[in-house]
Amino acid sequence: MGKILANLYAGLNLSPARIVKMQLSFRKVATLTLESGENLSHYGALLIVGDYLYVATRGSVVKVDLSTFTRVSSLTMPTGYYVALATSGGYLYAASYYGLGRVTKINLSDFSIVSTLALIAPAGSSSVTHAVISGNYLYVTHLGTPAVITKIALSTFTVDSTLTLPTGDNDASYGLVKNGYLYVACHYVVLTPPFPWRPRIIKVNLSTFTKDSDLTLPIDDYDAGCLEQDGTYLYAGLGWTLGVPAKIEKIDLATFTSAGTLTLASDENYVWEIRIVGKNLYVGLNTSPGKVVKIDLDTFTKVETLTFDTGENSVYALTS
Repeated sequence: MGKILANLYAGLNLSPARIVKMQLSFRKVATLTLESGENLSHYGALLIVGDYLYVATRGSVVKVDLSTFTRVSSLTMPTGYYVALATSGGYLYAASYYGLGRVTKINLSDFSIVSTLALIAPAGSSSVTHAVISGNYLYVTHLGTPAVITKIALSTFTVDSTLTLPTGDNDASYGLVKNGYLYVACHYVVLTPPFPWRPRIIKVNLSTFTKDSDLTLPIDDYDAGCLEQDGTYLYAGLGWTLGVPAKIEKIDLATFTSAGTLTLASDENYVWEIRIVGKNLYVGLNTSPGKVVKIDLDTFTKVETLTFDTGENSVYALTS
């Protein structure tokens, strides 16, 4: 367990993808280049289970030994761009950005495919963006106007139900579970000129699988792309536009209200994934070259930025 917590891993969207291993002292220690065709598609593409790192790519799931930081094997998947990984009960679930989406169940003991579930989401929804497990269910978020969430029973590996969010809750991009609620990052379009986008966080009651409430942030032309939490606060990564400084929004989970906004530097934009390790929040940026920003959670201030080497572009995923 110690070796996992001592390092942070960043997935770079190159062709093929690269995985960068960093010490939490913010020093890059190694880079692993995957094989031809093994490219990343999305955030949520990295997941550590035990002694292995699993990497979701456009056509496979790659298994990496953390002790040696070497590629062990690759599992060829059904057609689709694999965008998110989740695990429960000795199985890995890989969600694919293909049509209305599909989820493939993988047995971790022998690294083999068990079965694949094709999703049939309501009209207006489209591709899968993220997947998260809570209890006996897997929740999959979809793009759409409005957005859709699919609830999958793990015991039968079948769709239990779908939730279509109200009009205005558009393009669910990320899901995170805390205290019986699913928090979903999406955006809202203001219906008056110049019709700006604003980031919106949706709170879904998992016991009833209904929308509880939402928080729309008064920040024009920003999107909520990724989420993280430390038990007291929810953090949202805002900003998917190059040239526009990314923002991190701090939200009080008890009151579901904003507790502050941190704006990064002008060249620190296009945030794709955020991850808490210890008392710091790490922010992966889809820039050229790629960057990871370290934020002190006690003071909610930026500590430093690690900029990768020339050609090491586009941080799509982070895990530890």
